[in-house]
Amino acid sequence: HCFVQYSLLGQEPERIGDRDLSDYPYDLFEAKDAYCQLGNSTPTDWSRFAEAIGRPDLGEDPAYKTSVQRWERINELHDIVQDWASKHTRKEIETIFSEYGQLYAPVLKISEVLEDEQILFREMVVDMEYEGMGKYKDKGIPVKMSETPGQIRMMPPHLGEHTDEIVAGLGYTAEQIGALRAEGTVR
Repeated sequence: HCFVQYSLLGQEPERIGDRDLSDYPYDLFEAKDAYCQLGNSTPTDWSRFAEAIGRPDLGEDPAYKTSVQRWERINELHDIVQDWASKHTRKEIETIFSEYGQLYAPVLKISEVLEDEQILFREMVVDMEYEGMGKYKDKGIPVKMSETPGQIRMMPPHLGEHTDEIVAGLGYTAEQIGALRAEGTVR
């Protein structure tokens, strides 16, 4: 949306967070236990979303009929949905939104990301070990190619680890490198 808005209209888009300009509600909400992204699945008819949050009256209200009208009342509508979401866990919301065919996605905590079945299957979290730090988890390679799969082959060097090799490659002798090191020019 931002590229289209700028390239067609020459307008610099304002920041709207996780909201979607094409329809509302499509936003981030805080459930009892954590955040989740909720969205209306059909911009032309939001009555199923209204039913899902226990407010079928809003789906029939002419003041909320179109996306434009809902955007005009975005703060009011956000508060209504937020009030509803705060009374349910993410799992409860997922079940309800699945039943009503509405858009739902949990916003995972880091602890959940590190245990997520799909993330682990895609090797998006990998076990690493770094001298001086020990074992830890880090991001994996995001692009998976069948012929040339990516991999982390080495860790970043420690400060000064390759100084001699690099400076010698520039033509300096071991004695000159020693002098540079003594002066504090290199490590």
